[in-house]
Amino acid sequence: ENDMKQLTGTEAQIEWAEKIRKETLEALRAYAPTERGNKVIEHLENKIGKAEWWIGVKSLHPMQIAGKIVKAHGY
Repeated sequence: ENDMKQLTGTEAQIEWAEKIRKETLEALRAYAPTERGNKVIEHLENKIGKAEWWIGVKSLHPMQIAGKIVKAHGY
């Protein structure tokens, strides 16, 4: 079952953001099956709860999204 952080926002934002999150995480699991990749995935799953954030990064490549997290949090 889905144990990821519950997203917050409007119903429409949440629905959209969940789709973006799911696609991003699937891609990252494929691209970056490393310890660092896992830390980034874990962060994306558990720390980012604003639907708005996901919608804001929707046009980025999954590896660019990962790069933002690495840069911001030093993984």
